[in-house]
Amino acid sequence: LNGKAICFAACHLDASKHETRAYQATQIMLALSTLECDAEVWMGDFNTRPTMLHLPSGKYGDACCPWPEVELAVSHMAPKEAREAVLKVDDMGIMVPPDRQYKEMPIKFPATFHKRYRRAEKDQCKKLPTKGDNPQSMAAGLVTQAGLMTHDTNEQIGHPYLAYFGGHEGLEGEETSIQHILQANEFWKASKSSYPCKPSSDILCWAGSETRESCQASGCFNTHKASHCPGYTDRIIFKPGDGVLEPCSYSSFQGESIAALADHNPVIASFKLGVHTSL
Repeated sequence: LNGKAICFAACHLDASKHETRAYQATQIMLALSTLECDAEVWMGDFNTRPTMLHLPSGKYGDACCPWPEVELAVSHMAPKEAREAVLKVDDMGIMVPPDRQYKEMPIKFPATFHKRYRRAEKDQCKKLPTKGDNPQSMAAGLVTQAGLMTHDTNEQIGHPYLAYFGGHEGLEGEETSIQHILQANEFWKASKSSYPCKPSSDILCWAGSETRESCQASGCFNTHKASHCPGYTDRIIFKPGDGVLEPCSYSSFQGESIAALADHNPVIASFKLGVHTSL
């Protein structure tokens, strides 16, 4: 475009093993480097998972999902706290290290994987009780839920999601009621310390609302596997080049029935063409 080559790559990396994902990512970066692009956008399912450096081997491998922190945060509508817990251990920065010079816009949306879904051929929501018939989960029942949900400061969750859940998370760095509630429930995390690698249940829903309505609005995670840590497998990273691309927004479509058609919420990034490519 205007003498500048903008290259796009899509991927679906291995879900089972970090070493395989890292190898696949390396091959994609090698392929892109041979094209000598002026700017790059690389998107897809990176299948990030909790990963840690294992000693004395010095190799990276599977790590526990921080289930106590994640379950408490999700049950109490604290997406920022849930996000911080999982991104600390996800292997994106290992697969695509900083010296490769890829960038990612700040993630300010709730986790996008692994959601319960509702399709014509398979409905993972239909066996759940309706809203009036189901008590909140054990974790959510520890405190009141009124007024705790959530949007991030850039309002990228979207109005349908806010309309469904209501409330406000608070500004970055501002201590809000959710921080007080999470601090007051530290004892619950401690009670799970003997089995931190296992989820408490095969379902985890925002506000502890394990109902058909919440599931149908893409509000529930499918946690039947310990490896299905509510996280950010679908990502968009880029190399902007010398003023070729200017990042604008990074968001995820959540909280609507259409989002419940898949076990991943869609992730969207927008860019402006820089001054060197303006028409």
